[in-house]
Amino acid sequence: MYGRMKTSRNKPKRKIPFAKYMQRKLAFVFFTVALALFALGFVLVGIAKEDGEDYKRIVLSQQSYDSRVIMASRGEIWDRNGTRLAMNEKVYNLILDPKVMLSGEEKNYRDATLDALVSVFGYDRAELEDILEEKPESSYVRYARQLSGEQKEAFLSYQEEFNDRMKKEKSKARVKGVWFEDEYKRIYPYNNLACELIGFSSGDGTQGNWGMEQYYNDELAGTNGREYGYLNDDSNLERVTVKPQNGYTLVSTIDATAQQIVEEHIANFNATIGAKNVACIVMKPNTAEVLAMAASDSFNLNQPADLTPYFSEDQIAAMTQEEKTEFLNNLWRNFCISDTYEPGSTAKSLTIAAGIEEARLKGNESFLCDGYEEVGGYKIGCHNTRGHGWLTVTQALMSSCNDALMQMARDYIKPDVFCRYQKIFGLGQSTGIDLPGEAEGILHAEETMGSTDLATNSFGQNFNVTMIQMAAAYCSLLNGGYYYEPRMVKQILDEDGNVVKNLDPVLVRRTISEHTSEFIKEALFQVVEGGTGQKAAIPGYEMGGKTGTGEKYPRGDEKYIISFVACIPAHNPELFIYTLIDEPNIPKQSESKYVTDLCRDILVDLLPYFNIYPTREIPAEEQPPEETQPEDNNPDNPDGENPDGENPEEPETNPITIIDSEENYDNSVFYDEVSGNQAPEDNGGDSGSGQP
Repeated sequence: MYGRMKTSRNKPKRKIPFAKYMQRKLAFVFFTVALALFALGFVLVGIAKEDGEDYKRIVLSQQSYDSRVIMASRGEIWDRNGTRLAMNEKVYNLILDPKVMLSGEEKNYRDATLDALVSVFGYDRAELEDILEEKPESSYVRYARQLSGEQKEAFLSYQEEFNDRMKKEKSKARVKGVWFEDEYKRIYPYNNLACELIGFSSGDGTQGNWGMEQYYNDELAGTNGREYGYLNDDSNLERVTVKPQNGYTLVSTIDATAQQIVEEHIANFNATIGAKNVACIVMKPNTAEVLAMAASDSFNLNQPADLTPYFSEDQIAAMTQEEKTEFLNNLWRNFCISDTYEPGSTAKSLTIAAGIEEARLKGNESFLCDGYEEVGGYKIGCHNTRGHGWLTVTQALMSSCNDALMQMARDYIKPDVFCRYQKIFGLGQSTGIDLPGEAEGILHAEETMGSTDLATNSFGQNFNVTMIQMAAAYCSLLNGGYYYEPRMVKQILDEDGNVVKNLDPVLVRRTISEHTSEFIKEALFQVVEGGTGQKAAIPGYEMGGKTGTGEKYPRGDEKYIISFVACIPAHNPELFIYTLIDEPNIPKQSESKYVTDLCRDILVDLLPYFNIYPTREIPAEEQPPEETQPEDNNPDNPDGENPDGENPEEPETNPITIIDSEENYDNSVFYDEVSGNQAPEDNGGDSGSGQP
């Protein structure tokens, strides 16, 4: 038994033969893999030969090799004479390179560089050390912005002197890892001048806010450049620079001197009398170019968000962010284009022009003003409650007679023509002025216009417009009937002063004929010669004008907007001016003398500046109108009679008394009953009081 078992253990193992077909299969796999590897190698060689550079760029572009933005210079803004209203000052951003600062042996670079930053700029060393600890591998940390050239040079001088001294002392300490990046700071050399027209830009000059800065941001901003770093074939850092394209320069229509004159007179009025708001627009009537535009609100363009001129520190601390934002937005907005109001009697010229143009009025009609008209159940009064008597069309404008205008609208012009010409004159719609934030206003539609709407609209109440709408409409009245888009910019220049684009006047439409324009200009001339605009007259000059007094809503609160439009010379105007005072700080806000005086004072300074001189001799006895005390404040003249026998100017209030309304009409949009003393008869200068 044991022998058999032993024999079994010692029996040799049987060898399994490696079949030939297995050998062939293994050889086939080997050669297939070898062939695939050879093909792959061949393809890689081809790629490296043909597309290697492209792939190399892709790889390098995914690495950070000292790439930085090169800021473009924002375009300047000039006035029409080349005076710089907005410009740039080159400043510098301080950049830290922690990777370089930490590369020196035994912190030689780190400590020396931190000492330099603290010594030159007074920076917090602990804060700098925190940056190095948090971003040790970074090559770009913007630490400070808008340093001056003097600050930059002070650091570079310190760096050069220190490093030279360390070389002589054979020390390895160096100031390294700090460099300066160019940037531009927006500068407004005249601070508050034309602030609502110019607007302001963000700190880096890339985005404009309000005014021309916002409207023309794409032209002003330019395009930033960039400096790229990459490794060449020898692994050395190479640089490629794409130069920035600087922004274009705007040549505006503004005249800086005219703007300053207007702003000074507004400031003087607010300092002596005061009002909720005072505004003025000066334009060239033949092109609708804005020469000056200003209102009471003013702010420093170099510090537009500074609240300290308006509030104490305690008040500012108590304000919420929402309150601050609301105040600033109201401060920055442009009243002349963004706020709407009822224009009052300045709109009477447009009403008459519509009637003359459509031949609904011939100009020789006469109207009896008995102090009021009964319309739709309302007693709508004239400002002269005793009545002007019989008036021609021109005399109605001279006397600013509500009664006559209501009769013209009702009996001749009708709602279809009236509403159509409101749109033709651009009321209630955007003028297209090249400024942001333009409002449109509210008009009645012909389909829904009732008799009371037509009556009150005829003399400028119960519809809303903006100052720029009225100014553009008046320019078309004065220039022969050509309505141009009001505009702020006349040219766009490149950085070398070459003209990129001329912004020529844009003719939108024809509003009236030359014949109608001549009729209106003569009527406006008569308003100043012998009507409600006499106090605006300037000796030696032929001037046209029209007063306007609108009672604000809610009616009966005795809150008024008074305004005056003027053109000079009257029959061939070179200047148009529109002045407005919202709620003047006077006992009787409806007295138009304050706005005519303001307009006259502005023109006295503007006319010689623009080389517009008197066209007729000034008699020796003719002097500028003297200031007279308002009739209500004259105890020696309780009846309002002028000592010389002439009737004083009657304020243009527009009382409405409800009689017996037969129309289902919401009277909340109209005046409450306006009470007061009966006015003496006012024949409006040359107008007659009897039958024509």
